[in-house]
Parts: sequence; structure tokens; C-alpha cells
Amino acid sequence: MATEREYLVSLGLARPGRGRFSAEAKAARDEALSKGMVFDKTAGELAKEERKNKPQRVRKATSVVKEVRPSQESYDAKAVRSWGEQVGMIERGKRGKLPTALINAYLAANKTEKKVTVRRPVEKSVKVREVSVGYTYARRGPKDPAFISEPLVAVATCGRCSKGVGSCKCTGGPVAPKYLGGEVLMLTRPE
Repeated sequence: MATEREYLVSLGLARPGRGRFSAEAKAARDEALSKGMVFDKTAGELAKEERKNKPQRVRKATSVVKEVRPSQESYDAKAVRSWGEQVGMIERGKRGKLPTALINAYLAANKTEKKVTVRRPVEKSVKVREVSVGYTYARRGPKDPAFISEPLVAVATCGRCSKGVGSCKCTGGPVAPKYLGGEVLMLTRPE
């Protein structure tokens, strides 16, 4: 038997190709179906049914066990690389990231003890003065005299100890950075 469209084209109620059916064409199709006529499926309907009936692809649950990369503090990269070259696990002169398997093999072979890093307690900075900014004139060079045209620069850290101006404990007071002349900072803004 023909498809619905081919049947309706033969009656002159539809055009060949694609598109919607008119109300008259739909009524004629419904009447033919009620009389027991069976239509062939279109290519699109066949493909849709085929996709629907296709067995679902079962994905295999792959449980790949990844090696855990040791922290960089637990090994010396140069030593691991030279050991890997001696053993033949990597090419001589090969650059780039060391394979995790190589690092684990090195650590297993050498039974290296983990380096213990001693952390110093960080001192809380104590305010020595209430001022948090010092001032200096930007000089052209360290031996050049100060000129009125040189800009006044506010500095927040000491050039000698790198602490804030308020918590600097340097003898003689906070100093400007070397690129600004390295002179002692003025703690009040000059007028």
C-alpha cells in the first residue's frame, strides 16, 4: 500500500513532497483509516521507529585506578630525573613533567624520608608609630639635588625592611626605596 501522502496525492487533495495536509485531506485520510485502510510508513517514520527500537548501548563502567602524584616537597626532581635516565624509564635529556609512575618508583626504590619543613611562627606586626605613610621627593639620581619640580611621593613600606611605615623598627626610621633615592622618609607631609 502507499503512504498517506501518496494516497492523498492520488485523490488530488495533497501535493507531493512535504508539508501539512488541508482539512479536506485530513478528513479523507481519517475516513480511509476508519474503513480499515493501512498505510505504509514514510522514511522518516521508519527511521524514528528504528531509533526507538534500537537496543541501548551499555556503557562499561571503567574503574581506572589513577596513581596519586606525590607532593613536590617529598622528592627532588633532578634526582628523580637522573635516576630515571639511569634505570631507563625515561629518555636521556627528556624535558617536561615527570611521569607519576617514575616518581613513585623512585620513592619506592630509594625509601627516602619525607623532608620535614619547620615553619616559623609569623610575628604579628606591632605598630611603632601612628603614621602609616611616609613622604619623599622623587629624585633624578641619588646625588642630584632636590628641585621644586620633582613630585612628592607617598610611600607605605620601608625600603630597608619591607615592613609598613607604621611598624618599621629600623634605626633612624623608615627609608624610601632605592629607586626613589633611599633617603629617610618624612613622616609628615611637607607643605
